[in-house]
Amino acid sequence: MKITILTVKNKFKLFVYCLLTCLAIQSCSFFNKTEKLDHLTGIVRDDAGNPLKDVVVTSANVSVKTDENGLFNLERIANVDDRYVVSFSRKGYFRLVRSGDQASAEVLEVVMQPTKKAGVSNCTTFSAAKGSKVKVGKTQVNIPSNSLVRTDGSVYKGNVDLQMLYLDPKREDFAATMPGSDLSAKDSTGAEKALVSYGMIDVEMLDDKGGKLQLKSGSASEITFPIPEGMADKAPAEMPLWSFNEENGVWEQSGVAVRDGDVYKGTVGHFSWVNLDDPKDYCVLHGTVVDEAGNPLSGLRVSVEQVAVYTKADGSYSVRIPSETPVKVSVKSGDYNGYTPEVSIDIEGQPGNSKFKQDLKLPALPTLKGKVKNTCGDNTAFTLFCKYEKDGKQQTSGLSMCKTDGTFMVRLPIGATNPVLFVSAPDGQTVEQKVENFSGSDIDLGDINACYVELVKREQPQLSIDGQNTPIDYDDCDYAVFREKGKAVEICFNNDLEIYLENYTEKSNKFNARIKLNKQGYQSTSAQVERVKVDNRVQLKITSVGYTEKDSVRKDAKFDAVVYSKVFYNGACESLNKICLPKQLNKARMPITYAFEQDVLSLPDIMLCYDKYSSEYDAAFLLNASECDEPLHLTLAYKHATKADAKSFAEELVKKGFVKKNEHTYEKNDISVDIHQGNLILTKSEISTTTQMVVSVSTGFGAWIKGIIKKYFTPSWLS
Repeated sequence: MKITILTVKNKFKLFVYCLLTCLAIQSCSFFNKTEKLDHLTGIVRDDAGNPLKDVVVTSANVSVKTDENGLFNLERIANVDDRYVVSFSRKGYFRLVRSGDQASAEVLEVVMQPTKKAGVSNCTTFSAAKGSKVKVGKTQVNIPSNSLVRTDGSVYKGNVDLQMLYLDPKREDFAATMPGSDLSAKDSTGAEKALVSYGMIDVEMLDDKGGKLQLKSGSASEITFPIPEGMADKAPAEMPLWSFNEENGVWEQSGVAVRDGDVYKGTVGHFSWVNLDDPKDYCVLHGTVVDEAGNPLSGLRVSVEQVAVYTKADGSYSVRIPSETPVKVSVKSGDYNGYTPEVSIDIEGQPGNSKFKQDLKLPALPTLKGKVKNTCGDNTAFTLFCKYEKDGKQQTSGLSMCKTDGTFMVRLPIGATNPVLFVSAPDGQTVEQKVENFSGSDIDLGDINACYVELVKREQPQLSIDGQNTPIDYDDCDYAVFREKGKAVEICFNNDLEIYLENYTEKSNKFNARIKLNKQGYQSTSAQVERVKVDNRVQLKITSVGYTEKDSVRKDAKFDAVVYSKVFYNGACESLNKICLPKQLNKARMPITYAFEQDVLSLPDIMLCYDKYSSEYDAAFLLNASECDEPLHLTLAYKHATKADAKSFAEELVKKGFVKKNEHTYEKNDISVDIHQGNLILTKSEISTTTQMVVSVSTGFGAWIKGIIKKYFTPSWLS
């Protein structure tokens, strides 16, 4: 049987769908909460305020390390539900995950806590068979005997290395030290909340081989939280416990603690970060911070009780805070070069779902100003800071940002001497400039040259023939993947670029390869391809030396490229007994994703092929706009499926309310699923592959428009 893949069978339907898609995307500019954050710069410090070197900073499966200034630059940011998610780790310190609203992030300052510090953290070893009670001050965690398991579920009875950290919400650096950043949460009903924290702990347990340990199913650990100083009067009789979801950077309700005098006691069945909080509806505080001359102050931390936010290049800020809760808005002396007196404004509690403004004006400080000229492009996303001497010590200023025209203003404390300006690009390149004849007055440094090429341009595929570079465009939506199990993998983009990976294995990420560019007549038999997971995609970095041949004329050439696919990694399904989807592909598609969330197997996304006989996932062929942002039709090939697999899948559809229309077709709510099993040939763009089962899924107009509405038009007072 031969199956030819068509994106949409009816060309008129295709025209209507495309027209509506364009209208919806055009309209969404009015409804999107934020633009996608494409870079993040920040500084990591220890608990004493010193820059922390060699911290591993990770987002979207890409990692960088902080330099001697504690500085990091990320050009890829994980975006989960309009929130950035970034993790920080270093030996001797507690791992930390920071997250927040995309709109509030361009710079970030983070404080990491050491694993050994009296009154803050505790490191201890005990027998899992006997259990232990671990304390940090008045905070206590009770680990029951015989209650721990390894990650594979096996019971562990050996020695346990436990590290515990307690964060008092009254501490000065609480906002920079806690996971997340804004105390955003979802309660047991899924409603968004802003939290008032009464303290949080982090518990990490390792076995004698360094493997992670966790409470086994059915076990519970009792936790005792002291009521922080000054918060007893408003402490209720009971309060929810919350755990931190490191995937989306949001606190989630996970239990209840009951007040017992000056402490709260509650139980948890799983250890991560645990937070004792009073949930509130949230409101939004926003404003602008300027100096006395009216100049905007960028990169400045604005503290609002337990949370903090950083001003953008125009001095603006916006942050969610608990409703009906009085707050103090301030800029701490240490966050603005030691200025005095501190500017602080008390604000009465505001109603939920409201938005209110509070501007701040700070005294003018000695200023270095100028303009960064990007000699390699138009992007001016540079971050600046200064090193200087004061009171016989070298110190570092906070971060400032360039405006869109490249102009900048960096403030220094009164009494600073010998300043050195650092200009940092999103790719980590730094320009250093000494400031001559600085006398404590404002100084104009004029133009400063720096080079930054955006990542998307650096990754533009280039074919070089006799030293002349030619950019080549590729549509990541149009590709096919073929596998010869245990031998090789072939990927074809746009029916032009062919990548043949030799001796392919899932365990390897670097391959020798053969490359062809059919339209340009280029080929290489000695190429190198490196595979890296980047967010929900797979990056293939190609370096090759070869030749072009046209009209019997051969020329030396080289081809370097970075291309992406969404179905090259095998992924991790929950069970090999079910047809399921690798987790990293979630949220990759719209609107078909939304329809399937409700109607197909209750999976977070659509199904993907797997080969249960080799315990590997068979992403042999995934076509029909399935990699584009607006898929209307999807075809999946299961290379080793049997009749029993097809029957099982059909039975699952019926359980989910699908109605069998004929031998192959099942329908529900404007979604149609066709199942074909046997010796099949799947064809697209004159490329064919054999397979055993084909599942073809189409969304009707109703399901498609529901997806559009859910994606772009769900009401939100914050939009």
